[in-house]
Amino acid sequence: MKSNKLRYACVDVFENEPGFNKKLLKYKDLIITPHLAGKTAESKLRMGTEAAKKVIEYFSKTRRSHKLID
Repeated sequence: MKSNKLRYACVDVFENEPGFNKKLLKYKDLIITPHLAGKTAESKLRMGTEAAKKVIEYFSKTRRSHKLID
């Protein structure tokens, strides 16, 4: 935005959440949202499905003892 290489921008995630750099408010062509992408029904379903897949994958693997390194 500062270098005028972008015409518009939308930002949903910030480096140091919660909060953001207030200097960003000076850009009129920047849309800032409070991390809303994960709040939709579709994203909640997808997150739940992915979490369930990971749990199933974890428990379906053969257990191996941890290798120790001297």
